[in-house]
Amino acid sequence: MFRLITFLLFVNFASCFWHHEHNHCYGGHGHHRHSWHHHHNDDNDFESLAQCVISADNLLKTSCTKSVHNRTRVYQGLDFYVLKYYLQEFTENSINVVIKHRVIYVTAQENGIVTFKDLRILPDSVKTTDATWYFEDGLLRVLLPYKNPLKSEVILTCGDTDQTIINVPKLKNDRDELRFLKEST
Repeated sequence: MFRLITFLLFVNFASCFWHHEHNHCYGGHGHHRHSWHHHHNDDNDFESLAQCVISADNLLKTSCTKSVHNRTRVYQGLDFYVLKYYLQEFTENSINVVIKHRVIYVTAQENGIVTFKDLRILPDSVKTTDATWYFEDGLLRVLLPYKNPLKSEVILTCGDTDQTIINVPKLKNDRDELRFLKEST
C-alpha cells in the first residue's frame, strides 16, 4: 500500500512537472527559474500577458456597463493627463479618488450612499504619485502629470509595480495654481 501511494504521488508530481508550461503549476514559475528555460516560456509569457490584459479590459467593460451615464472624458494636455467627470448633482465633500498602481477608482456619494463609481486603467506614461483633483461647477478634474515631457523619446525599462493605495489629494485653493491648471486643461 505504501508503494502504491508513493507511486501515485510520484505520478502526480511528474504530471505537474511535465505539464508545467500549460497549467501553471507552482504559480507559473516553480522550479523553471534557470536562464536556459526562459526561451521556452517566451510564447507562454506573451499568451499569459495578453490574457491578463484582455481579462482586465473585460472587467472594465463590465464595470462600465453598470453605469447608464457617460460622465467621463479624457483630455491629454501638454502638461497633464486629465480625467473629467460631469458630476453636477454631487458636492465636493462627497467625492473620493483612489489610485493603486495604474488603476483609478472615483466614487461620489449622495446621502451617504455611493451612487457614482468609475474604474479605469491609467496609461503608464503618467505619474500617479503626483495626481491631484479639484471640483468646480459640477466638474471634477483629476490631474495626472506625465512622467516625461510629451514627444520625447524614453527608454523603456521593466520598472517596479507599486501596490500602494494612494488617496489622491484635493488641490488646495491656490488661485494662481488653479488658474494655470484651468488653462492647461
